[in-house]
Amino acid sequence: MRLFKPQNTEQIVQVFHHCLGRLCPRIGKTIALIWGSAWLFCSPVLAQTAVDYRQQGLAYRSQGLWNEAMATLERAVNLDPNNLSGRVLWGWTAHLAGQDHQAAAILTANLERDPFHIETLNALGIVYLVSC
Repeated sequence: MRLFKPQNTEQIVQVFHHCLGRLCPRIGKTIALIWGSAWLFCSPVLAQTAVDYRQQGLAYRSQGLWNEAMATLERAVNLDPNNLSGRVLWGWTAHLAGQDHQAAAILTANLERDPFHIETLNALGIVYLVSC
């Protein structure tokens, strides 16, 4: 199944007009224009970039939604694997979620990319200190 992802108001109006035109041909276009415009500008935007996923992951983390936060931050890392700070966020979130072994694995992998990355060293040190 292919998901329709409208790029502008005109595409949304066309879809609404197609659906509403069958119900009420006379006012279908007007209603479609109003609903289509409102839908485009008022609908929530889904995260699409690594930055968006990091922000969403932090929002989940602040709410204590650990599984959602971990999955979302992992997506951010997959989209931007060279962002070491993003990897630290993911590892630190694992630590806060009580998953110290996973946190250590994520942070240790970060050191393979940069053995002197201060954020990683600090986070990994705390993970090891708390888990001992």
